Amino acid sequence: MNHYIRSRLHIVASFLSLLISGLSLVNIAIANELPQRITSISQCTDVFAVNLADTEQIQSLTFLSADPEESLISDQAKEYSLNVGSTEDAILTNPDLVLAGPWTDPFVLSQLEKLQIPIGKHGNINNLESLQQEYLKVGEWVGKSEKAQQQLNDFMNTVTAVSEPPLAKTLRYVVFGTGGYIGGTNSLQSDIFSKMGLVNIAKELRVEYGGFISVETLILSQPDIIFIPQYRPDSPSIKAALAKHPAMQFLISRSTLIEESSILWRCFNPELNDYLHKLRKQLNTVVENNSSLSKSPLQSTPTAN
Repeated sequence: MNHYIRSRLHIVASFLSLLISGLSLVNIAIANELPQRITSISQCTDVFAVNLADTEQIQSLTFLSADPEESLISDQAKEYSLNVGSTEDAILTNPDLVLAGPWTDPFVLSQLEKLQIPIGKHGNINNLESLQQEYLKVGEWVGKSEKAQQQLNDFMNTVTAVSEPPLAKTLRYVVFGTGGYIGGTNSLQSDIFSKMGLVNIAKELRVEYGGFISVETLILSQPDIIFIPQYRPDSPSIKAALAKHPAMQFLISRSTLIEESSILWRCFNPELNDYLHKLRKQLNTVVENNSSLSKSPLQSTPTAN
């Protein structure tokens, strides 16, 4: 029996022992104002924890956050133990707070609740209003309400700055991803872009939460700007092959092509401040040139903090 199997069996045995005996972990959060042992089992709460909590408060983050192709905080994440979002991994960190997101496995959460482990689960973030509500919740849970409010204030100031004055010309855009997937209107990105004077063609196509469209539909929609989320750009992909199609080349020649990292909008991160300022400058250039052709696409692939 190799070391990995023995290790996993030990974890399972420890977990079952806790369930059978009815023991619960000590609720440190009751005794202290600040949680001292925070474990995150959601990729977005990984980002929130690193941005808000003190280093010594964090016990574990998900393994995805240590992958630079998947995370904006890969350098920081490597400083902590990593988990796969399982109940076993969570309880072994002896947490006094587990941070979770809207897509966290309900079974895992139910087992943690049985063990009386405090859980902070934030809701969907699909516009600026929900961002402020949910981010402040996380800030309160980790004992960093003022820090969360300051980061939100900075971001809202950025949104205001990049939205004023309004663009002299209305620009229609699409976020076009793998296999013809487009970003819908019900998203933080779409809400911010609308305040910047951009119009998401997903509204015309009645795509609210994201969906797939054909190349023909995209061409007929004639967007002024095509945002291309970049994910492992050096690896073969359907999206890369599709971009070489003659019809797509024709559309791209008539539109502004903006390449952005696919992880940029995955979770709220203060790094969006710099990106939005850069984007507004390019939008100004597009309008001033009275042309939808951009010969030097904005490179927005972020570097880890």
